[in-house]
Amino acid sequence: MLDGQGNLVGINTWIRTDSQGLGFAIPGAEILDYFLEFSRLHRMGHVEIPTDEQLADLAQSLSPPELFEAAAELAELPVQRNEDIAVDQKWWNVTASSGNG
Repeated sequence: MLDGQGNLVGINTWIRTDSQGLGFAIPGAEILDYFLEFSRLHRMGHVEIPTDEQLADLAQSLSPPELFEAAAELAELPVQRNEDIAVDQKWWNVTASSGNG
């Protein structure tokens, strides 16, 4: 998502197609902070970027959310997954975390 001058404002994550202009995005400042921290960790040797071959192997057997999670884990990034589950006929939103974070 860019402003009128072409500056990054955010990255769109989800848009409601049944509404007018309702969308959600990750703020540009948060993206910059993440990128700078990732770059710092990578330079220090704490994070390894997966190779194209590793990602291609994953792509053949995983759904898009599973592929994203596996790629993050290969890069040793923390992964958080939200799932809706039913327990005793009640729906719960459960968050699970993995990785080194």
